[in-house]
Amino acid sequence: MRIVRVSVADVARADYVRTANAKGLPVRTVLWRHIARNALLPAIAYAGLVGGFLVAGAIAVEVVFAWPGIGQLAMQSVASRDLPVIQAFVAVVAVLIVLANLAADAVALAVDPRLREAAVSGHSNDAHQCHAAGVRAIRRSRRGGRTQAEARCRAIRREPGLDSRSLRC
Repeated sequence: MRIVRVSVADVARADYVRTANAKGLPVRTVLWRHIARNALLPAIAYAGLVGGFLVAGAIAVEVVFAWPGIGQLAMQSVASRDLPVIQAFVAVVAVLIVLANLAADAVALAVDPRLREAAVSGHSNDAHQCHAAGVRAIRRSRRGGRTQAEARCRAIRREPGLDSRSLRC
């Protein structure tokens, strides 16, 4: 919950939200189309990370409360040194962690149009580099006198190894 609150507060101060409000868009449209889509991305990434580790946490819950399940089976296998069962348990947990992260990436892809565009065009690294360049530009613009938008576009165009023609500033 804290991640979403901080992210919403951060996104609400962005230039494009101010522009949407200045254009006269309804508050509901600004909230859902501009703020919520961008504010949910950190929460989605965190949910994917935590979702996979919930399965690993089942071991502790099943052992402490003596519930029969995969966690108790894993602990009994460790105690009796049953290597094939331990290997199967580790493989299942690893697959579930990967699936949870894959689901989080799919949800993020559906929510953020920039990620969809990067996935379709094949420039998946450009979206990350564009974001990193934008963050560096914002930090620089706070020290200098340029506006953040000008600084962000200049920084993106100066990035080494980045094809600035494929990016829209």
